[in-house]
Amino acid sequence: MFIRFNKDGMLAFRTIMPLVLITFVENIIKHGDLQDIENPAVIDMKVNNQGLLFFTHNKKRNGPKEKSTGIGLQNTINRLNLGYGNDGYHLEIDETDLFYTVNLRIKI
Repeated sequence: MFIRFNKDGMLAFRTIMPLVLITFVENIIKHGDLQDIENPAVIDMKVNNQGLLFFTHNKKRNGPKEKSTGIGLQNTINRLNLGYGNDGYHLEIDETDLFYTVNLRIKI
């Protein structure tokens, strides 16, 4: 599997709602093409004065799709809304035919 993981900033002693990032990582493994060395999946975590910046990018797998209801993503959005409100986080998801990208900023 080709996955590039980067972290930057002081992550110690910073907390966010438990398991809020797991859905995005799980979706990379479930739906991503992790065998393409030219397009490795990317997971970036950065902590700065603005909060936690979380970025994922992956090439989508060709062929048969995993069965999915999308409930994991919707549950994560609901949890973000309940835990951080509309102004405590910002989520952008960009999906094309070939790639899936997530940008999440959480104020901490």
